[in-house]
Amino acid sequence: MTSSLISLTGKALPAPNVLIIRMPWADGRSVLSALKRWALCLFVLLGACTFYDQIMGDGRLPAFNEVGHLPEIHTLVHTNSTLDFPHTQAPARGWQALRQSRSLLSALSPEIAAWVYELRQNNRIVYNETPATLWLYSKPASTPMLAAYEGMSGKLYVGADFWHLSDGEKAAILAHEYRHARQNWPKQISVRLAQYLGGAQLSDQSRLEYEAFDYERQARAALGLSPLMAQHQP
Repeated sequence: MTSSLISLTGKALPAPNVLIIRMPWADGRSVLSALKRWALCLFVLLGACTFYDQIMGDGRLPAFNEVGHLPEIHTLVHTNSTLDFPHTQAPARGWQALRQSRSLLSALSPEIAAWVYELRQNNRIVYNETPATLWLYSKPASTPMLAAYEGMSGKLYVGADFWHLSDGEKAAILAHEYRHARQNWPKQISVRLAQYLGGAQLSDQSRLEYEAFDYERQARAALGLSPLMAQHQP
């Protein structure tokens, strides 16, 4: 094959300047090399996050006061003061509806009660609305969204089904979400990376949920409640 073109007169024409662009994916070896580099970066990040979590942890978590045996607390624990609460997103109405649960939290753990109050002061409690990141959880569609803490925005979402629980159960679930708020970012990144690399979505069986459910169990025991609600089990 010659490098020149032949015109109609039979004379040779100069070869045109052709710009050849080599795309990286045109070479299988380049693609494989890039994939190896990305995989190495992911595993290095996973290792660094795991190491940080092992060394630093989540800090000291507040212990619960054993208040379930107190007569005045026992009555509040098993009462639902929000049966008639309307499904509204008004922050003032939602905060008022949490009054009994907040009283229980103050007795159970003043630190968690202060955390809830701080969220309210910063307008970070969202009522009767589902967070946009709920797709991260591989829960069945029939599972009620009682509450969820969204780490990226620092917001606490309270679902419509939350109001059907007793005030003691509400307090325990708020403790569950407080535990999520205390989980360090490297831990959250490492759990998500490990599960996504394994082809699974974040589920109730993950380490993040296990820690929160364990903390909720402690809160329920201190309030004199049964170990865990059937519809809220991991």
